Amino acid sequence: MPSMMGKTPSAWSQMTPATNKRRYRLLLAPLILFMFLWVAVRFGSSARVHSNPHLHAESEFKPVNVQNADRKSVQELCASFPKHVLDSIQPVLRIGHTENRHKLESQFDSVSSCFTSDELVVFSDLVEDVRGHQTIDSLDNMPLELQENDHFKGYMSQKQRYNSNVSEAASEPVHIDGWAVDRFKFLPMVERIYHARPDKEFYVFYETDSYIFWDNMFRYLKGFDPNDELYMGSPTVGRKRTSFANGGPGFVLSRGAIKALLRRQEGEDGYFTPPLVDRWLKRMVDDCCGDATLGWALNRMGVPVMGLWPMFNPHSLHDIPFGDKHWCQPVLGLHRTTPSDMRRLWKWEFENRKQDTPILYADLWEVHRPGEQEEFIDWDNGNWNGWNAPWWRNIQSAESCKQYCLGGRDCVQWHWISTTKQCIGMSSFRYGERAVDTGRHHSGWVRERVAKFRNDHQCRNIEWVKPSLWRVFSDRGRAPLY
Repeated sequence: MPSMMGKTPSAWSQMTPATNKRRYRLLLAPLILFMFLWVAVRFGSSARVHSNPHLHAESEFKPVNVQNADRKSVQELCASFPKHVLDSIQPVLRIGHTENRHKLESQFDSVSSCFTSDELVVFSDLVEDVRGHQTIDSLDNMPLELQENDHFKGYMSQKQRYNSNVSEAASEPVHIDGWAVDRFKFLPMVERIYHARPDKEFYVFYETDSYIFWDNMFRYLKGFDPNDELYMGSPTVGRKRTSFANGGPGFVLSRGAIKALLRRQEGEDGYFTPPLVDRWLKRMVDDCCGDATLGWALNRMGVPVMGLWPMFNPHSLHDIPFGDKHWCQPVLGLHRTTPSDMRRLWKWEFENRKQDTPILYADLWEVHRPGEQEEFIDWDNGNWNGWNAPWWRNIQSAESCKQYCLGGRDCVQWHWISTTKQCIGMSSFRYGERAVDTGRHHSGWVRERVAKFRNDHQCRNIEWVKPSLWRVFSDRGRAPLY
């Protein structure tokens, strides 16, 4: 008996593949369009900016540089700091009571040394005096629900002991996981600084081991409208692939961004939505990090992060992998800077600023000059942009690892780990640091290739990078075949 449309079952079955293909094409077209739009919104949204930086902005420092800066006092160097810029830009330092004192001292001897107690706002987890700055307890008056959180209990015990003048050397010291407590600071910190200083245009947030290049920061922010919703930093992937700005190298919020974050729906009988901290309390408790929670909240309020890596960079000074992606770009912030490098870099910066040109990564190379050395024993220059030499090369010594690197044109430095017989070649040049375990690490550079790279890259064009959420994740090298 004929079936539907006058076709027999056998004929219908023969038509099914062709018909299905047409159906798949009809379904696939809108799916592809949807994916394209999703990608455009997801990865292009960070570039939704209504203004651009002044690419040739001049320095605000007067004089722009100081000769023999390493011999000058802090007061002499700070005399050139452009205090008038602080009328519109608010520096905000986030620390903790249990912070490493050497790191704190180096921060106040360098990046934060030119600010008075009125100019710099310092948030902590305790009210105390730190180098003449009265800190604000950002966790004071938090919701009662937090009191059952184990990490928050540590904060409360610390506060009680401090207010009771109990010695920290008492027989039963309170253990506080400062990193875990830190997650609770971000949202109240942002809210409180805005209510305290609502007239500022931009708020620069940084932490104890952040190095902020204030001259470059001032130049960069000149070109932006503070009423735009701007959230700038080095992007990191958080929950549900929501990007946020890594707090380590610092991040910037415009006045417009903070207003958007604090926005609440209002009706005749009051607010429909709870205040900022109450609204995101569960996220704050469940998430690993405060910067991730802040990024999530900003995203939900329609303010995605402007990914400005490598200008905001999680690397420390000795850790920078110099190469194409770390050379002609201005640098705004670094992370995990050692106390000695903080002080050294700060004085170096005063002596090396230029009126018409921001400090670039190419300039930072001059501080440690990696690649002028040939090799160091008991030295770890890392594995960034690196690859392991193939097993069949049978490398058994530092000398043979060096020869392996010399044999490939893409290799500019090498790292031999004797205990694991591991030879690492790298396509970028990094200074590194002295190895803790002696007799294990041996590092070297191909000086001629480093010199050639520097000679071939004169930075005639300054690369003020455009916002991107993926650029930071494309900075890994691959093993060349040689």
